[in-house]
Amino acid sequence: MRFHFSVSLFFFLSALTGFSQMDYRVTSGIIAFNQEDYKTALKDLDEALKDIGKLNTNNISQAFLFRGKAKMELLFKATTENDHEAVALYQNALFEASADFTNALKYDNGRNKEAIYKEISALYNPLLQSGLSMLQSIYDETYTGNEVHAVLQYAKKSIKTALEIEETYVAYDILAQIELNQKDSLAALQDFKKARELFKEDESRKPDLLIGYVYYRIALIENFELNNPDTSIIVLKEGQEVLRSEFGKLKEMGDYYTVQDWESNEFQYHAIMDNLKDLELDTYLNTNGNSAEGIARFEEALKEKPDDYMLLVGYGSLLEREDTEKAIRAYKKAIGIDGKKDLAFYNLGVFYFNLGAKSNEKARSTGATDSAAIYKNGAQVFFAEALPYLQRAFELDPYSLETLRALKQISLVTNREEDYKLYLEFENRVLEKGD
Repeated sequence: MRFHFSVSLFFFLSALTGFSQMDYRVTSGIIAFNQEDYKTALKDLDEALKDIGKLNTNNISQAFLFRGKAKMELLFKATTENDHEAVALYQNALFEASADFTNALKYDNGRNKEAIYKEISALYNPLLQSGLSMLQSIYDETYTGNEVHAVLQYAKKSIKTALEIEETYVAYDILAQIELNQKDSLAALQDFKKARELFKEDESRKPDLLIGYVYYRIALIENFELNNPDTSIIVLKEGQEVLRSEFGKLKEMGDYYTVQDWESNEFQYHAIMDNLKDLELDTYLNTNGNSAEGIARFEEALKEKPDDYMLLVGYGSLLEREDTEKAIRAYKKAIGIDGKKDLAFYNLGVFYFNLGAKSNEKARSTGATDSAAIYKNGAQVFFAEALPYLQRAFELDPYSLETLRALKQISLVTNREEDYKLYLEFENRVLEKGD
């Protein structure tokens, strides 16, 4: 019996000794961390966590907590010392630390809860900054080719991990921008909308002019991706109201800003507001309705910028549906402001051509011979008006397929066969260069 008892005791002591060694690893890892020997701390804590079953519950939580902290310290040290090799080695430290802190909470018996939550909260800003800096590197074209995909994936993981800690309007805005760069417009739209929603709900936040760009991007997607120009206009109007409100709040805090800071705020406000207004005006050109409202908005804009070439061209384009004479005057004024741009020449030429085509259609549809002759003559007058404007547009941009095709059409209806062949030849050359 004594023999069997001593054998049992041997195995019991062996197991106990193994258990103590793993707990000792946790203790030595924490000591190394407190002595700022983070590599040793990480090594000891990794070893301890290889077999969780050999650790007591409190030590499991402690091991995860301090391992996460050690990884964060090693990444911070590598970054501040600009050690590229170490940065690459610890590039996933933020994500791994987040997972460690989550596990620390899972095994916590209540002793470490406050410390763990403090570390999780502190992780939010580095994750947000990581995602933002990766996104900025894409905007700066730092990366090319396959690298772009990997960088965007890393940025997305950073922001999604940050959102697991705290949902903020800023994080959703950055995530949506990443998704836009990944060509996922629908996901981006949902996240921009979430950003807008959180912005409205957060009454404790400071005034932020950048919310204007959230509205701008929502409107862009609604207009150009989903073909919802009317929805886009509603979003843009709301965005302008919100931006004015945020700017007003900044003014109330004027005493907190230096003169230089306030100049920067004013510049940013006007830049964002101009973007919202310009997109609204552009969107009116894509709507089937709202012509009167669109015209009124263009006229408001032209009061501030009466000699703005693009405003005049857009105004003329919108007026084509409502007032022929005003449209022609707008285009001609634009040409007078800048005769070296082809757009107003092209638009005016096409407008005259379309008036001629409509007059020809009326000639074909009328039963009265005299009326038909009047319409046909009127069509020729319009075509004659159109031709020099389209020719000038071609001179300014001989590679424009739209202009070449318009000149081909006008050559056909005015029986200019040689001109038609010439423009057809130019068109083929442009298409060959494009291939």
